Amino acid sequence: MLGSIGGAVGWYAAGVAIGEDRVKTFVERHGRWLFLKPKLHEQMSASYRRNPFMITILGQIVPTVRIFHALPAGVLRLPFGSFVLATALAALGWISALAGAGYILHLKGWSGSETGLGIFAGLVATEVAALIAVVSVKKIRIQLSGPNPAAMAISRRQSQTSGFRQRDADKKDRPTGRSFSSHFW
Repeated sequence: MLGSIGGAVGWYAAGVAIGEDRVKTFVERHGRWLFLKPKLHEQMSASYRRNPFMITILGQIVPTVRIFHALPAGVLRLPFGSFVLATALAALGWISALAGAGYILHLKGWSGSETGLGIFAGLVATEVAALIAVVSVKKIRIQLSGPNPAAMAISRRQSQTSGFRQRDADKKDRPTGRSFSSHFW
């Protein structure tokens, strides 16, 4: 547990050293390569500021997020004491769950490698299921929110211009009295 807290504190310190201005500049210049648009970055930052304790706990529970969630906490200079407390509580939770699962599997006769592989497979399956759930909820929200007015305007504009293009193409295909070969050569 101390290793988890120590790693989180190290990443938090790195985030404080980097600072919010540098991160904003980086996201504006290079965020598109990381699928992180400035608007999304602002929304995530605002969300983390509104509820830092709960997001820190949730970030500690998700294995791939656990490694990096302390960096934005430091960048945003979230309250250090509550950050460490949330990290400790969540680390205690996931370490206890993994140790308990390992103990139960060992009692059932699983070897150490089988236990580790089984727990790893369970974690990966859980993360994939969570990712699928998040993407599905996002798509449903988009569908329920109704049509996007900007997208509809673009679609109308494209259909209008494609209609002009089609009429122009129809005029070109009309017979001109020339032979087939002279039309192409």
